[in-house]
Amino acid sequence: MSLTKNEIKRLQSLQHLKFRKQHELFLAEGPKIVQELLKNKNYALEAIYHTSEWRYQASGVKVVEISSTDLSRISLLTTPNEVLAVVRLPDPSSLSLPEEGPVLLLDGIQDPGNVGTIIRTADWFGIRDIILCSGCADIYAPKTVQAAMGSVFHVRCQQANVKEALDHFKKADFELCLADIDGTDLAAHTFRQNSVIIMGSEGLGPSETARKMASVALNVKHYGQAESLNVGVACGIICNALRNQLSA
Repeated sequence: MSLTKNEIKRLQSLQHLKFRKQHELFLAEGPKIVQELLKNKNYALEAIYHTSEWRYQASGVKVVEISSTDLSRISLLTTPNEVLAVVRLPDPSSLSLPEEGPVLLLDGIQDPGNVGTIIRTADWFGIRDIILCSGCADIYAPKTVQAAMGSVFHVRCQQANVKEALDHFKKADFELCLADIDGTDLAAHTFRQNSVIIMGSEGLGPSETARKMASVALNVKHYGQAESLNVGVACGIICNALRNQLSA
């Protein structure tokens, strides 16, 4: 089947936040990611578009075989990968700020690749809740979904105002742990189960609100000459330290 010009235009529009919100849809691409979606009951699929190379069985959803040329027109990948799903955005009213931790809070992380990497890292370390605050890349941007490699469907991601979120966690007696280059050595800190790990902007670092409200500032010890760590790498090191302590 060939896609019409209107179908292609509509699917291409979902690469942009405005149209994802307008249509309440997002794109997920590649066999692994689509297979993860088909196993997840929390996401409703509108349609699956695939080439003849895709062999996975799907039921209860519109499945359309298309040419590799049409897939390349609706794909964001340099090399389109067999299958693309059109997925309903989850209802934000079904989510609420968690009452127990650990939790990751992202404060102004703009790069969708970094956000996706952090979501995947959280999934690896069994952190179920991620709060994305002002200035963060969209959870359902194609590059975020691609970088997360299916993990966006395993963890609870939601958006919130940074002050309102931190106020909530303070009232719930969480320890607010801020990743900060000027903080104390991560290795000397003892984490609590109800901890919020706050990761700040790649270029600007944590917001002033996060700095003022944090219970403690933590730094990954520096041995070499690099000026800074990638925020996704720093997040992985901190999550590993937290998980090792909580699992001991």
